Amino acid sequence: MSVTPVLLWGDDRLAVYNKPHGVVVYSTSGGAGVLDAIRDARGGGTVHAAHRLDAPVAGALMVAFDAEAAAATSRMFASGEVEKTYLAACQGVPAWERRTVDAPLAQRGHRAHVVPPGAADGKPAETELSVRGTSSDACLVQAHPRTGRFHQVRAHLSHVGHPILGDREYGGPRAACLALHCAALRFRHPFTGASLTVRAPLQPQMERVLLRARLTLPPTENAAS
Repeated sequence: MSVTPVLLWGDDRLAVYNKPHGVVVYSTSGGAGVLDAIRDARGGGTVHAAHRLDAPVAGALMVAFDAEAAAATSRMFASGEVEKTYLAACQGVPAWERRTVDAPLAQRGHRAHVVPPGAADGKPAETELSVRGTSSDACLVQAHPRTGRFHQVRAHLSHVGHPILGDREYGGPRAACLALHCAALRFRHPFTGASLTVRAPLQPQMERVLLRARLTLPPTENAAS
């Protein structure tokens, strides 16, 4: 599998790429990571990741090409100025069409745990969920995290009884990949002020998971713009 992500949008200061499943953003073991692949494709230079996108997760990843842009984009994500939209194929059929999960999370080791309000290591975490499609035993959920906690979407979907397909760490059944995809980033360009929405088409692995689960996605939602 190629680690080189597809460029979705960009200029000379920052860009958004479509990251594949199963590839780390930063390589710490000498192997190839997404930033290495972008740097090689650009013929060298500096490449900074503006936000976290875990190795099993695919989709829209923003990067910056200089220190000033890196600082600006990092501030945008930290302050909640970037709206992230995720798509997740999940186990079971919800009894709800829309709901907001407001459940504090604590990172303990390599997992996020839902904890009671007031827990010493808990941090506020809120995710808006909406069902986009169902089959007999699975659902396609759109998630808007309003905070940026570690494993937030994965932990919240597991908490409400609908773990993501392929997410064994949070109770999901086996699948070809972790069926979680950052489908869109909406933001204001930190230097030009332009309002942008960049959409990332699904990766082939997640398309196969949806097909096997008999879930479909409206064509207009699986296109870059």
